[in-house]
Amino acid sequence: LTEVPMLVSGTQLLLLDPQRKFVAGVNNPSVAPGITMTFAEEAQGTMDDIFTAFRSGQDVFDCNLANQRSYPGTLFRFPLRTAAQASESQLRSEPCSVAGVAAMLKAFANEGTENALFLQHVCQIEIWRWPVGAMKPVRQWALSIESAVGDSKALALRASVHAWARQNLNEWAAHTGKDWRQGPAPALAEILRSKGSGSVPRFTLRLRFSIKHNSGDCDDFEEAKSSQARGEEQEEWWMRFGCGQGSSLSVATSDEAFRTEFAL
Repeated sequence: LTEVPMLVSGTQLLLLDPQRKFVAGVNNPSVAPGITMTFAEEAQGTMDDIFTAFRSGQDVFDCNLANQRSYPGTLFRFPLRTAAQASESQLRSEPCSVAGVAAMLKAFANEGTENALFLQHVCQIEIWRWPVGAMKPVRQWALSIESAVGDSKALALRASVHAWARQNLNEWAAHTGKDWRQGPAPALAEILRSKGSGSVPRFTLRLRFSIKHNSGDCDDFEEAKSSQARGEEQEEWWMRFGCGQGSSLSVATSDEAFRTEFAL
């Protein structure tokens, strides 16, 4: 996407320049290829040129660093790689266009539910676009995620499975003198054989997804009509969590009845 990724979080500003071409003071190989600073401590006005890159006339995302001197969140900015930059880039020789980014975001939205299934801390994703000449951005797509048992309990349940697996794998490593990280499936298979299915944590999690399609700034008439027709969609997924339901179970036994006992 970019030659120089930037981000602001809280009072911190980070500029990365892996090629040491754009950020002043990082052309020395002994210096890290980028800068990070607590911009709230900098003299007023000395960084206005950088702050300007993170704002618009309408202060999109409530970001006006020159006045706020802090941002209540994390904001990434990726200046798109131009054709001139791509011709000399050591990162990627292909430029990145607005149309290319729009295509990537559209592909993400088309698989939004599947992409969000395993997120643990994110409960909402939105895609916005600011058309040229418009006074404000337009939301194109939104996805909200809700757990039937509540987000905090769902996170705790997921964590319990990971904790069980790590504890037992570490105990297995201490007992056998082997490193389970070289191949956790065989190690977990031995644990399953020795402990039996009753000790394995497992639960079913019900997730509800709400997907909103907006057609306000679609360039293609047919696409806009299709988006408007879809409106808001609801999906519900049931996910089974536990240990011993993947490749480790196949390694543990070829007995179908024994495998079913663990999978339930």
